[in-house]
Amino acid sequence: FQEGKANNAFKLLQQKRTHSALVIRDGKKREIPMEEVVVGDVLLVQSGMYVPADARIVEAQNVTANQVLFTGEAAAVNKGTDPSTSEFTFDATSMIFAGSTIASGTGRAVVTAVGKETEFAKIADSLRTVEKADSPVEQESKKIAHILSIVAACTVVFILVIGFVRGIEFYELLLIAVAVAVSAVPEGLPSVVTAILAYGAGRIGAQGGLVKNLSSAQTLGSTELILTDKTGTLTYGHMDIDELVMFGQEKDKHMLLDYALLATEMFYDETRQGFVGDDVDTAIGRFEIRGGVFVNSEFEANPVRATIPFDSRYKFFSALREHDGKTVLYTKGAFEVIWEACDSVHTGTGELAKTLEQYHYFKRIIDQASDAGKRIIAVAYKDESIGDITQATDNQESYIVGSTFVGILVMSDKVRESAKAAVLEARDADVKVIMITGDAPRTAAYIAYQTGITDTPDALVIQGSELEKISDQTLFDRIMDGSARVFSRVSPDQKLRLATLFTSRGVVIAMTGDGVNDAPALSKASIGISLASATDVAKESADLILTNNSFDVIVHAIKEGRRIASNISKTVIYLLSTSLAEVVVIVGAIIAGLSIPFLPTQILWANMLVEGIMNFAYLFEHEKTAKKSPTKILDKRVISLTLVAAVVSGILYLTLFFGLSWGTNLSEEMVRTVMFGALISGALLTAFGLKSLEKPFWEVNPFENKFFLYGFLLNIALFIGTFKTELGQMVFKIEDLPSEFMAFLLVFGLINLLAIEVLKGIIWRPAKPILAIT
Repeated sequence: FQEGKANNAFKLLQQKRTHSALVIRDGKKREIPMEEVVVGDVLLVQSGMYVPADARIVEAQNVTANQVLFTGEAAAVNKGTDPSTSEFTFDATSMIFAGSTIASGTGRAVVTAVGKETEFAKIADSLRTVEKADSPVEQESKKIAHILSIVAACTVVFILVIGFVRGIEFYELLLIAVAVAVSAVPEGLPSVVTAILAYGAGRIGAQGGLVKNLSSAQTLGSTELILTDKTGTLTYGHMDIDELVMFGQEKDKHMLLDYALLATEMFYDETRQGFVGDDVDTAIGRFEIRGGVFVNSEFEANPVRATIPFDSRYKFFSALREHDGKTVLYTKGAFEVIWEACDSVHTGTGELAKTLEQYHYFKRIIDQASDAGKRIIAVAYKDESIGDITQATDNQESYIVGSTFVGILVMSDKVRESAKAAVLEARDADVKVIMITGDAPRTAAYIAYQTGITDTPDALVIQGSELEKISDQTLFDRIMDGSARVFSRVSPDQKLRLATLFTSRGVVIAMTGDGVNDAPALSKASIGISLASATDVAKESADLILTNNSFDVIVHAIKEGRRIASNISKTVIYLLSTSLAEVVVIVGAIIAGLSIPFLPTQILWANMLVEGIMNFAYLFEHEKTAKKSPTKILDKRVISLTLVAAVVSGILYLTLFFGLSWGTNLSEEMVRTVMFGALISGALLTAFGLKSLEKPFWEVNPFENKFFLYGFLLNIALFIGTFKTELGQMVFKIEDLPSEFMAFLLVFGLINLLAIEVLKGIIWRPAKPILAIT
């Protein structure tokens, strides 16, 4: 039911999108569905276009593409006809790739690959070869099943051999074998583990995390390492203006913003309620507090007459617009280029000739911003002697000479407000956080420092090219000892290598990401985590989807995963210790030459009471688990406490059985009746001792978990009904127990509870178990 809810929510996140493409066929412009694009088609490239196929650019005017889905880099990438010498596929400036979008400019491109031959499809196809290991709860459930099978089989064989040697009748031996098999197997374990996982997944969902697979909820609690992308996860995934800087009084920064706005070619789409264009341009539009309608009206009032497209050689963009009855050239671009072209600076008191003082004023701010991984855009204008810029093909800088410098925009892909607190909380919980991004090293280093991943802005950053030269073992050691926490310019194959490196060594890792490039690593990681805004490929590959795109949900999910693991551990200890104690009693009785102390029907009913109600009570335990060292279900302490508790309880039961058999004149049926009652009372009171593994039962609030309390009272009522009604006595072949025997059973149960408390103090609470059974 819980997985069904998650699946329905996941379907709602997957909005089916259809795209069309503008192509030239038979010399005519045609709009066709994206699926009909073929190799050799000529695409008409334009701002806002979704790229339907891999294509080589043959004509370009100011073309930039947003490749964040592939590279993780928020800033749009310049595209042109010049071939690239970079070995990194997505650095090819003359190529546009299926799945990316055109941020600005116009041009033409010839399709070179479609469908499964595109780089997008190759990444998706690589997921088929990624084998995901079983989750910890799946691995440990198999281990429990394997161990119990061996225990049950060996015990049955032992009893049969002893029985044949002693000449016990086959029917009685068969009865004993059934009793042992029933005792050894905790029938309620699979259902209660599933219920705990479902409840935990629901709690994670309430905090904004969609768990697609129940076992993933527990795996989160075992997470030792988070490999996180930067863009869209730690940051918002788009450029924003941090600061407007002018020289002088700076009393009217609207002028700087307005002039920057007029030096763009984006527009506000009222239907989509958003800006369309280059990432820098749209950031200016979003910063404009007067809104998108004002932006469009501003463009209408200042119509563009011509533009000088951005060129990586000249590093600026200019728009010639009509303004107050004259033409004005508005320019934005690299600071050094714009400053060199200007001969005056606009200040709060008017235009002044530019000076060295002004230069140093801006340069100081720029250097500080650059060290913080931020981007600088300079703005200028010119309203005389502009000339015919429609002919601007060469020597473009000559057209802006004589401009007036207005100011600079300081821009960045902002860090999410909750990111740092979440990262620090993860580190405090002994979970290492590693950043893996396709962004520039300088930006990656600063964001890592801003989010608390590193403790200094000068921390080591390993680039993808360097990563190839580092051996797996060295890389593993450097990450685990904390000397390497930031990786930049990382390719999809390298991300997959990192995910494989840790999972193959048994380290439980969570990989976050939202792009196509993250999908293989998300699939390979123990836990793949994506955002609701991620690509469909990433969401398909993920185990956990952050429905509100908040990084701190990951930390909550890890805490909830640890609570899940703790509650499953309590259930495992409770069910296995009580089940194995029954085996100890039966085997001890056989060795001593006595009849079996419990009938199979009695064991079944005792297990029904214990496993049918009390084990589900652990579902609602909300005890805060330790921050350090994630708890695995079958760690040494769990195994140690389970086996020792089973043996100690079994010895207590055996002692009672021997005492009743040899020290009293009670009938065999009455002895079984007392043993049956002792088995139930001992198990019920033991449940109180396991409500908390960290504290003694008298320090635990009994009313904290009302389901546990109600379940206990219901069991007491059923317990009394079993022994005090004719139906119970007839079905389970027991006798009516006098009041003094009922009081004795209460005392026996308390003794068993105290024994469990002593064992908890010896085995569980120390940092290292005194008895460590591997």
